[in-house]
Amino acid sequence: MDSPQPCIIKGLVVYRNDYFPALIRTVNVYQYGEEDDEINEREYLFHRERNYEECFMMKIFTAQNFDLNQHYKGRKDGVWECIYVFDINIDPCPDLDDIPSILSIERNSKLQSIPSLLEDLEAISHQCQALDNGELSEDPSLVSSNEKDDNPRSPDDGRPSLETSDGDCGHGHDLPACFRFDLNSLPPPDSDDEGIDLNRSG
Repeated sequence: MDSPQPCIIKGLVVYRNDYFPALIRTVNVYQYGEEDDEINEREYLFHRERNYEECFMMKIFTAQNFDLNQHYKGRKDGVWECIYVFDINIDPCPDLDDIPSILSIERNSKLQSIPSLLEDLEAISHQCQALDNGELSEDPSLVSSNEKDDNPRSPDDGRPSLETSDGDCGHGHDLPACFRFDLNSLPPPDSDDEGIDLNRSG
């Protein structure tokens, strides 16, 4: 049996829903060895009083071709606003002080409840520290702690399933049955997360 391939995170784009700020959507760009890039879109519910959770969702940003270069902080796409972009080809070591508070590992301990996002943020942080310490060359790569199994991917689009999320860069975590609704419309009025303060200014 072949050993798992190391996963390199090449890009991370984070969007927040303007009408329901507890909804956070990410697009992750990974590379496994010599294979083509793998792009995964995920959605999280940042509860105010409870742990965060990863939700079922329909693709928005990756429904068609996804170009990382077209995304930047402040970009608007319907009800979604981009709050963070990491692109290893543009800036392999971004200023960690510029990251929004809700995405800061040091300032937001609830990120521990969503390992799929936490591990990517940790990989970016470790890369910056290694560059500052001169431990990496001029052409660094962000090697995530995730590994890819050699099992073939399912024919779906990589969205997480209830039993497992094989293929999502090794994030094989059980996912809660989060509610579904139209992400381009107003949220349900009885949601306990409506109006949550997620430090818009970062």
